[in-house]
Amino acid sequence: MQQRHTASRDLLASKDRLSALSDGIFAVAMTLLVLDIRLPDGLGSATIPDAFLALLPRFLIYIMTFSLCSSYWYGQHRLMDRMTVVDGGFSALCLLFLFFITLLPMSMNSFGRYPTIPLAIAFYTLNLAGCGLALVVLTWYAVFRRGLLERALGRQIWEHALYYGLPTSLLLLSSLLLLLFTRTTLPVMVCWLLIPAVTGLTRLIGRKQHRQQS
Repeated sequence: MQQRHTASRDLLASKDRLSALSDGIFAVAMTLLVLDIRLPDGLGSATIPDAFLALLPRFLIYIMTFSLCSSYWYGQHRLMDRMTVVDGGFSALCLLFLFFITLLPMSMNSFGRYPTIPLAIAFYTLNLAGCGLALVVLTWYAVFRRGLLERALGRQIWEHALYYGLPTSLLLLSSLLLLLFTRTTLPVMVCWLLIPAVTGLTRLIGRKQHRQQS
């Protein structure tokens, strides 16, 4: 009996440690996103306005990255907050998810410096999509692996992942298909403007499905 209680405490402790590790990685990654966005040294008062305008595209990329990263953090936090315990498989998938998160500062800054290079935008887009898909897989494992979640919450959490997380990742991946038909990256970035509309539409569908089921 004592060994069973000890094992239960260890599982709860591992959940707390994994949650603390995730929060720390998100905090560092989201801070690093903005560190490379700065004005060049030695500017005069007459050239500072132009320098600010030159940073505008990179700042817009930062806003998009920060927003998606925030949604990834919220999705993972929402999932782990409802879990009773974690196991080795969940921990491994969580580390895979965090691996994609740690790449965001690198991929965003690479794309920010070379926005017209297809390889740079492909790396950045795949990184964002990888974060979203890894979170969907993590949610799938937590829902369908017996004993990690309360059964009453499993369906609700899985539907949330399908309606909120998956469509954005699929749209990001689909936008890369445009590179097969053009050497410019602008059409890909224009396609990203659909993300808010797709997110809003899937939310409406999800709410409608929830009302019908209840």
